[in-house]
Amino acid sequence: MAALGILECDVLYDDLIGDYVSYGVMLSELLASIDPNLNFTFYQIHDGELPSAGECDAYLLTGSKTGVYDTDHWIQPLMEWVREAHSRKERMLGICFGHQLLAHALGGHAGLSNKGWGVGNHMTEIDHRPMWLNDDQPAYQLIYSHKDQVSALPEGARRLAGSDFCQ
Repeated sequence: MAALGILECDVLYDDLIGDYVSYGVMLSELLASIDPNLNFTFYQIHDGELPSAGECDAYLLTGSKTGVYDTDHWIQPLMEWVREAHSRKERMLGICFGHQLLAHALGGHAGLSNKGWGVGNHMTEIDHRPMWLNDDQPAYQLIYSHKDQVSALPEGARRLAGSDFCQ
């Protein structure tokens, strides 16, 4: 059974917790519906919980209302953890804030978009199809709600998808 560590980078607004519990729970329910053999371990990053080396087979960094450039006490330790995990060749995937933090921690840049807020449905075109994306769709319509973007990839990184609004 594969172990996936979910690094929860925020808590939901109080009025959403009753329906959705947490970012990690929403993602684990989605992923378990695809592969019921996954085993999840949750880490509350904002409370200082970080995995030990090799604790899980892969890690997923969630979204957050915070920006990677903010000074919250947990952001720098998470960036250090990402650098160390990357040096150990640990598998990591970030969603929203999570992918911005991965890029930023590994030498790229994430920050405020010069286009302002991205809100609504946007067509996002696939540039590079990873082997785990097992269909042939050239684009997906995704819901956007962000003001930050990755503006420079780390060395060796490859852009998988983007849109006119968010490269």
